[in-house]
Amino acid sequence: MRRLSFKFFILTAMLLGSPVLGILLAGHPVARYLEFPPESRYVRHAPFSWVAFALYTLFIGAVTIPVILNAAKSFRQIKIESSPTRSFPWRGWNDFKPFGCAHPKISAYAGLMISGAGLAGIGVWPDSLFSLLWISPLIIIISLQDLMGEGHVLSDMPHGNWRLIISSAAAALFCGAFWEMWNFYSLTRWEYSIPLVDRFKIFEMPVLGYAGYLPFGLECAAIGQLLEQAMKYDNPL
Repeated sequence: MRRLSFKFFILTAMLLGSPVLGILLAGHPVARYLEFPPESRYVRHAPFSWVAFALYTLFIGAVTIPVILNAAKSFRQIKIESSPTRSFPWRGWNDFKPFGCAHPKISAYAGLMISGAGLAGIGVWPDSLFSLLWISPLIIIISLQDLMGEGHVLSDMPHGNWRLIISSAAAALFCGAFWEMWNFYSLTRWEYSIPLVDRFKIFEMPVLGYAGYLPFGLECAAIGQLLEQAMKYDNPL
């Protein structure tokens, strides 16, 4: 439990402290960011940039398209056997190209420093770095687990097994689509104003905004692993 408490303390301190530090560095008033409950204000429409939209689209495509193509290739190679029983997924994603890091400890320290700097930068350049709010928690958790010699959601990638990664991200995206649908038809609903990519909405969410559900799915899996590891430490066999 001490390990779990320590990791959540570091995660909370970085997620809350770093943006406040950036706000102070930018010279903005901190009080309006800390008020609870927040007061309703008029939200100006977010700026839009075709250049940023194209770059985000290319980046998301470069990350997801190879995975989708490899998964499709794997499904085409499935050999149907006569046995009526199958586990789900019946073949899995265990034959992807292995991808690992030669120096995990150095990468973990670098991940913590980059995440902290990026979160602080949100207070200075919120319109450019807002996406780090979705990505940084995952990097922080994985980095802490690496430094403590624990397994994490990316541990199977060096063995070519992307099953947990793909299933977690796909599950979050699938659920996210329903969340946005329910939000759209609610009497009181969220209305988004996302900088630089606020176009082509599906329900209330801009199409590129759905990419935020992919790291969210991995973060849910990472939190689940943290709790599972804590239970194992507290209840050793």
